[in-house]
Amino acid sequence: MRKFLKTEIEPRVDYYYETEEWPKEELKKFAAQGYMGVPFPKRYGGMGYGEIEYDIMLEEIGRMDLSFSTTVGAHCGLACQSIYMFGTEEQKEKYLKPLAQGEKLGAFGLTEPEAGSDVPALKSRAVRKGDRYVLNGSKQFISNGDMADVVIIFASTDPSLGNKGISAFIVEKNTQGFSSGKLEDKMGIKGSHTAELFLEDCEIPEENLLGEEGRGYPIALTSLDGGRASVGTGAIGATKRAFEYVLDHVRAIPPEDLMQRESLLFELADMAMQIEAAKYFCYHVGALTGKYIEMIANHEKVERSFRETISRNSAMVKTLATEIGASVVEKGLNIVGMDGYREKSLLGRGFNDGVIGEIYEGTNDINRLVIGMDLIMRGVGEDW
Repeated sequence: MRKFLKTEIEPRVDYYYETEEWPKEELKKFAAQGYMGVPFPKRYGGMGYGEIEYDIMLEEIGRMDLSFSTTVGAHCGLACQSIYMFGTEEQKEKYLKPLAQGEKLGAFGLTEPEAGSDVPALKSRAVRKGDRYVLNGSKQFISNGDMADVVIIFASTDPSLGNKGISAFIVEKNTQGFSSGKLEDKMGIKGSHTAELFLEDCEIPEENLLGEEGRGYPIALTSLDGGRASVGTGAIGATKRAFEYVLDHVRAIPPEDLMQRESLLFELADMAMQIEAAKYFCYHVGALTGKYIEMIANHEKVERSFRETISRNSAMVKTLATEIGASVVEKGLNIVGMDGYREKSLLGRGFNDGVIGEIYEGTNDINRLVIGMDLIMRGVGEDW
């Protein structure tokens, strides 16, 4: 994976970052290797691996470019995983297979202008009309939104029920009444498109309901739980590369001078320990999450305690990994100085890119609420 990215994808990363164009040709090369479906069974167009291999892939992509990892993560970790876990066999054959094979691109349409962290506040509506649903509403900050062929859209089928009235739908790009709006002008991850989506009397067949009506909220949360651990591995990949950049800078200092600057050596040691600890936590949670995903996809009973452990651990690892990443980059800037402060330098871009990891797929403050409430309700737990 590292060799492929280095030779086939990385040479064009700067170009797409500066122009904000869509990396169409690079994604084709990536898909041709089967990487868009790493964690899915071969019968659904995947490579037949699992969550650990998917996390390895995202760590290597994050090491190269967080824009590319965001594109792949929104497609594979959110859109495809949602269909894999909750879709019917017909939906998996029709949608998951071409998505996993890289013939189509996926997106996850949850966030709205007035409903980000507060998912139950979403305004999009879905009204049953015979054998179809009519969707109206808008979405915001949707990764891959303008380029996706298939989008998982969340809308309320019964506003009076709050989060129990939210349902999930599979919406195709060419559906009448479905369109994308402006691209966000972001401070970082500029090689990844983030768009508005609009649904205006958008009719979709009832067979495109994902899961059961009124079960969209748990589908969204379960998919986000699965995605958070992999966001952590992507952040670790980017953090390791930034740390290596800082280390190379420090190596230019004569050894005899370094021995007189033990505070710098202590800081490097602390950064390295934090990165390694976060990495192993990421893969530990990845292993648990892989088991969790397979149980849901195979319609096995998932004990409530296991589900809650996944939610807490995924929130912990995403928060820890992204905040360690931000800390390492900031400390690295202080060590390297003005050379690192240039916007096109590895650290300058890392500073702009890394912030998003603390915001998307559940802000770190929301994650802390999940962690804190679970600790209060269940205590430390046997698998602490």
